[in-house]
Amino acid sequence: MEATQHRFPRLDLSTGRPSPERAGRRFTHGVVLSSLAALAGVVVALLPIAVLAYFQSSSIVAPGVRVGNLLVERMTRQQLATGLDEQWNGALRLAAVDSADTSRTWTLTPGELGLRVDAAATASEAMQVGREPGLLDSTRQLFGAARDGWTVTPVVRFDEAAARQGLERLRPLIELPAHDAGLELQDGHVRVLPASDGKSLDVDATIAFLAADPQAVLLTYGFIPLITSPQPPRIQDASAAATKAEGLVDSGVAIEVYDPVTDEHIRWAPEPRLIASWLNVGSSGSELTVAVDEARLGKYLEEQNASLGARRGFDLAQAERAAQAGLARRPADILRVRYEPTQHIAAAGETLQTIGWQVGFPLWKMDEYNPNVTHGLLAPGQVIVMPPKDAMLALPVIPGKRIVISISQQHLWAYQDGALWSDHVISTGIASSPTMAGLFQVESHFLNAYASRWDLWMPHFLGIYDALPGFTNGIHGLPLLSNGVRLWGNVLGRPASFGCIILDLEAAEKIYTWADDGVVVEIRR
Repeated sequence: MEATQHRFPRLDLSTGRPSPERAGRRFTHGVVLSSLAALAGVVVALLPIAVLAYFQSSSIVAPGVRVGNLLVERMTRQQLATGLDEQWNGALRLAAVDSADTSRTWTLTPGELGLRVDAAATASEAMQVGREPGLLDSTRQLFGAARDGWTVTPVVRFDEAAARQGLERLRPLIELPAHDAGLELQDGHVRVLPASDGKSLDVDATIAFLAADPQAVLLTYGFIPLITSPQPPRIQDASAAATKAEGLVDSGVAIEVYDPVTDEHIRWAPEPRLIASWLNVGSSGSELTVAVDEARLGKYLEEQNASLGARRGFDLAQAERAAQAGLARRPADILRVRYEPTQHIAAAGETLQTIGWQVGFPLWKMDEYNPNVTHGLLAPGQVIVMPPKDAMLALPVIPGKRIVISISQQHLWAYQDGALWSDHVISTGIASSPTMAGLFQVESHFLNAYASRWDLWMPHFLGIYDALPGFTNGIHGLPLLSNGVRLWGNVLGRPASFGCIILDLEAAEKIYTWADDGVVVEIRR
């Protein structure tokens, strides 16, 4: 085996350094290393340029680039534009907020109010990162984006016409009507409904706000402010109307009706809740108004009128006036029941006069309702019109007073407010000149009437009906002949007169003073 020989560098014995031969070799190695280092530096220096050249020759977004908060690196222009459009103009939803009440919000797309991200322009700006004209700027952008990120702000456009159309569509949802002060009438109670402000959308102000900085609205605020303004109610106070309504409801109105035929007093007092149902609440300018609905009141009066039954009723116009007066707490007239004509089928042997006598109508009154019927016997079955039961009551009736006369009992009773006021013995007409039974009334007052037919004076004469036109029967005191003889003083209590009702002098004066014109006189058989 050949032994390995180790060669050591030769040394210069005088200096102790390697020999020149060895030193030459070392120098050669240093040059090589220096060259390699220089080459590496060149490579390192050229690498960014190579990367930049590669990137600029491609069609993708630089690494680390964001649009807003979206990382869009290595996307092509088309991909980026499509993605931005879908993200910002398609999927994005923003809250539209009432500027005066942030609790009121609506979810919208930005496009509904004219806001839109220009995807193509934004993609172009993103693509431009690292592609600046200068090498230094391009390199700085490219490597800065890769290292720290680079944010591109989306390009936002605002379309005023689209915004106006969108706001007009939203107006019905956003605006709130103002509520006037009002009244609630329920179960006879009056409750005040307070007024409240409404809201109106200020389209022009909202558009001006959006147009001033649409980018901030979309990218910074994150919501869309809707500028609204309060709308005050037209009627702000209902207290005066409430006072009036309460006065009407609590008026205690009563409708009083008197039937002079039956001497019946009827009183209708509607409950407060019924009165409340008659009221109409309206407005005049800035004032709330309360009025009685004539139709509703009229319907109530018609129902009450119908309750009286057939062939009798009261005047509806007069009834409405009385009701209105009562509601206003003014004195109201008492309504008078009036009757309608009826028919009578004549029997054999009857005449107009005999029919009238039976029901208390003189012949002249029967003639009024049967102008085409001749006097004399009527044909059996002939239809005769009968005057209304109250046909002889031509004057307004005095409801609180009534005179009742009984022919069979020869007595007179005077009543006031339903109670007996006085009663007296009387004398009525003799058989050849009888007193007619029927319903009459005091028509006239004569302190001392003269009857030329019998040449006698009748003190304190109250005319009650015309037996014949111009021939009046009445109530009076003991008559006095022209020769001074007082008649019938000793026969009171028996028929004695020529049709009148006779009292003693004191009773006649008392009744004369008490009985007003219009007092009903009921004469019974």
